[in-house]
Amino acid sequence: INALLTAPARSDRPIVLAGYYDEQGKDRIEIESNYYRERLYNLEHAIHHMALIKIGVNAMQAAALPAGFGVAPATIRYQNSCAQ
Repeated sequence: INALLTAPARSDRPIVLAGYYDEQGKDRIEIESNYYRERLYNLEHAIHHMALIKIGVNAMQAAALPAGFGVAPATIRYQNSCAQ
C-alpha cells in the first residue's frame, strides 16, 4: 500500500482487458477500458474484500478494526449526513 501511495502519478491511457470466460477456454473476450477506471475498480473491490474480512474478524473477536474499515467512502459520507 505504501508503494502505491508514494508511486508517481500515472497518466490515464486506454487499455484492453482480455480473457477466456467460456468453459472450454476458447472464446477470447476483449473489453476496452482505461487505466483510471481499472484502478478505481480495484480500489472499490478491495473495500468489498475488507468488508468480508471485517465480518470474520468481528465474528472471531480477533481484533478491533476502525469503524470505517470495509465501508465505501460514499456510504460514510451518507451516514455522516444522516447524523447531522
